[in-house]
Amino acid sequence: MAAMVKAMLRAEDSQPLTDVQLTDLAAAYWLALDAMVRGDSGEEEWSVVTCALNIALVLAEQRVGAEHEPQFIAALDGAFRAKVRAAHKGAWRFDGEALQAIRSALHLHDQQVAAVTRAQLRSAMTEVHRRIQSGLVYEVSTT
Repeated sequence: MAAMVKAMLRAEDSQPLTDVQLTDLAAAYWLALDAMVRGDSGEEEWSVVTCALNIALVLAEQRVGAEHEPQFIAALDGAFRAKVRAAHKGAWRFDGEALQAIRSALHLHDQQVAAVTRAQLRSAMTEVHRRIQSGLVYEVSTT
């Protein structure tokens, strides 16, 4: 019985996300971004958007949309500028350049998650978590 369950899970992992799963996943980061734009946000919404950007970057590093890696980095630069500002001013908002880069990156991320298997997405999410736990967090580019 256990072998059959493992085989079923492996088969599911090799499949793309369903349309419902894609919608649910995208809704989380798009709604968080909308809250950031409206100014009705805090660190939680910022974290949801930033997590999606980090997953997008890891997927690009794993050759899913690799050509868009610079766009994901630009979006993360903008996200972290907002974090720095929030530490000083208390407001979790994106500047205009950041907002444009983040919207573009999230549209690309929508395409990434539609193109990967469940296992690939889980692997990217696990890698983001591993990096956070190891202290290998994104830092704002100084160049």
